[in-house]
Amino acid sequence: FISFHKVSSNKAATLFSANIKSGSNNQVVDLLRTDIKSYIYDNQTIYFSNSFKSYFSISEDVLFWSNNKMLVTDAIRTSKSNENLFFNPLFSDSYNTISNKLDINLMINYNNLLDLSNVFRNTQSKISKFSEWIATDLKLKDDVIIASGLSSFEKSINNFTDIFKNQKAQELNILDILPENTTQLLAISFNNQKKIYQKKNKLLQKNNEFWSWEKNIKKIEKDFNLNYNDFIDETDN
Repeated sequence: FISFHKVSSNKAATLFSANIKSGSNNQVVDLLRTDIKSYIYDNQTIYFSNSFKSYFSISEDVLFWSNNKMLVTDAIRTSKSNENLFFNPLFSDSYNTISNKLDINLMINYNNLLDLSNVFRNTQSKISKFSEWIATDLKLKDDVIIASGLSSFEKSINNFTDIFKNQKAQELNILDILPENTTQLLAISFNNQKKIYQKKNKLLQKNNEFWSWEKNIKKIEKDFNLNYNDFIDETDN
């Protein structure tokens, strides 16, 4: 298992973990014994390997390690706590849809991912509320990667993806005209554009961005000599 974390305002770290056989803790430690130092944190041992430049620890039958000590101590605290990611229904509902028969399972919180990306960017991302947890299954074949996934919606409208709740996908007629050399296609399909419009406005108001949106709408109406609301009413899905 591999997870990515923002550990400070300008630093990211990776936590690796793996299931080990019950009772094999000492064997794992023996493999690292030539150059390790040990620490006690919250009544649990943390090992530092100079060769790997990483911190290791074991909780029951799970071995986890990182080159960031704070991330390992966070994992120890979580293992001893009564709360973890599964207490978040947006995570657990998405996680329960993954298929163990496929090659790779990805659990992505896009809001956290966008925040994490700011560590590597010179400018801050303008997008902050896109989506919570999404589960994606990947199937690897010789010449293709097949991906499918599901997201959990919040009851209230807090993220961009929440505005699509209760919408139904429509047939993509645009596929009939796309040339063969198309490299990427993003399709957003829905069946009730008025509901999308209303929920989008609620989200903008909640994020204090509605005034800026209205300003852009007025510019569009002026530049293209149209009424935006009439245009939405006439737009097909």
